[in-house]
Amino acid sequence: MALRAFEAVARHLSFMRAADELAVTQSAISHQIQKLEQHLGVLLFVRRTRSIEITPEGSAYYAKVRKALEWIADGTRQIRDVKTRITPLKVSLLSSFATHWLAPRLAAFSADNPDIHLHLMPSIELVSLGSGTADVAIRYGKGDWPNVRSSLLMHERLSPVCSPGYLETHGPFTNPVELKKGPLLMSYARCTISNGMPGVATSGVT
Repeated sequence: MALRAFEAVARHLSFMRAADELAVTQSAISHQIQKLEQHLGVLLFVRRTRSIEITPEGSAYYAKVRKALEWIADGTRQIRDVKTRITPLKVSLLSSFATHWLAPRLAAFSADNPDIHLHLMPSIELVSLGSGTADVAIRYGKGDWPNVRSSLLMHERLSPVCSPGYLETHGPFTNPVELKKGPLLMSYARCTISNGMPGVATSGVT
């Protein structure tokens, strides 16, 4: 506060104008200048009846303080500019897909897109893109979800596996048709985008 007060007084050569600029009282400005003078051990201003005059020591100090405050202000603007350029991207996806496929590629994505802050939201629940919960949803399916634009991420590849005991009881299986000889378990999972608005829903498999 003392340096801000000093810079404003030196620039305006007025305690009153400095107080108005910093939205404080004139006595507060005067108190800050006195504290700064005591700390430095020099007189920064000569107080006259209706005016003030900056001393040679004060003038030299003002040049340094003004430049330092300008550097601080410039650094603050740069940080704020970078922050405003960062775009958040909320991605809803299955945990297994995030772990096994996306995670190994995150470092390269961040390096190529430093202005995008990726926020992963692992979930198996339905997600509404129109509600703002997520910007992109990656799900397993045919991609024919209503009210969204879908893009195929990759095709699925299925491989049958079984225990040695199962193979001994129901096998051998020399072709896919012979798999029907054993008990068939079916799983129906609805992973769709509900009540969505136009967005990107990418279908894929883990």
